[in-house]
Amino acid sequence: MVFGFALEPLLRMVAASLLFHFHFTGRPMPGLLTLPVACVAMTCGSFTESVGLVDIQAELDAARAEVLAAQGIMRSAQAEIADAQIIVQATTGDVLFDPTPAKMVNFDGGFDFLSTSRKLRIWRSSVQFDMKVDAEGHATDCQVVDRFRKNYVNMKLCEVVMDHYTFEPARDEHNQPVEGSYRASLSYADLRAEFD
Repeated sequence: MVFGFALEPLLRMVAASLLFHFHFTGRPMPGLLTLPVACVAMTCGSFTESVGLVDIQAELDAARAEVLAAQGIMRSAQAEIADAQIIVQATTGDVLFDPTPAKMVNFDGGFDFLSTSRKLRIWRSSVQFDMKVDAEGHATDCQVVDRFRKNYVNMKLCEVVMDHYTFEPARDEHNQPVEGSYRASLSYADLRAEFD
């Protein structure tokens, strides 16, 4: 026990402190506080001696080493994937690209969109559309993002934008055109400024 050699003098000191405060000052609080402090000191000393202090720095170093090892495994896996892509490219002759989404080339239906909106009495600042674009760059489907209550309003607006948008199709990793999607947003203020 670390504090075992000091147990007897410490208890005498505590007892003397208690007696002093009880008999002379009439205030036992400071004497009573020294007893728990002494007990905690003795218990703490014996506990750390029997269990041993935990080396927190060693645990942190071990955890850091595990994280670095996991990062190394991840980097080697990424390198293996890149090597496999190079092998596929060499054996098939395909050139691998990053896949690209559909891109808008042109929209020439601003006037038609404004006149259709005026006829349908639409009072919004802008309208967003989600469109599907086929491999030839034509819009094949359209949905209004914040739909109007009347379904024919959504259909009429989609007809206008599908007729007047042209796209560059999405491309896959082999740079081949594929079906993709595009989100368009038309602002009424911008369209009016264009035609005023």
